[in-house]
Amino acid sequence: MASPRTAGTRRYDPDRSDRIIAAALRVVDESGVDGLTFRAVARMADVPLGSITYHFSGKAGLLHAVVRAARERSRDHSTSFLAEAVAEHGLASGVARLVEELTVRQHRQLVMEHELYLLALRDAALRDESRQWSTDFVDLLAHHTDPLTASTLGYLFDGACMQAAVFDTMVFAADIEPEIRRILAADSTR
Repeated sequence: MASPRTAGTRRYDPDRSDRIIAAALRVVDESGVDGLTFRAVARMADVPLGSITYHFSGKAGLLHAVVRAARERSRDHSTSFLAEAVAEHGLASGVARLVEELTVRQHRQLVMEHELYLLALRDAALRDESRQWSTDFVDLLAHHTDPLTASTLGYLFDGACMQAAVFDTMVFAADIEPEIRRILAADSTR
């Protein structure tokens, strides 16, 4: 039989900060960055309000953790999706299918991620994290092509995803694959 908690004792909860970050991502997904308040996150994470300030140094600290978590989740998803798509369909088609995956089937998440990514426009402390977001995709491509081609494809990828998020449009693989093939054709090492 478990003993009741007494005043002043703390519950062991090693995953609390991760739950807070996951809850903050859900709040941003549902209400946008403007809806990200400590109260909303605490309610979503089912933790006391004081837990937020215990684990994060103010809203800026929470936002940084949320941007990093969104970037890492995006990187991990893109890495696994692209590996499978390239193995099955080749590089051009694989990248085109990833663009379609993100802009069509993952559109809501794409919008939320771009809202977080663009926080770097006004918050210099988030610029390195947002810059790394773009670099992550180029690094993925660098395993398949030379650095300049990977960077050029990264610009196309970023632009297509940004426009899809901002203008609420979808980019289908068949529409973007010719542009990807054109960039790859200019790669003299292939």
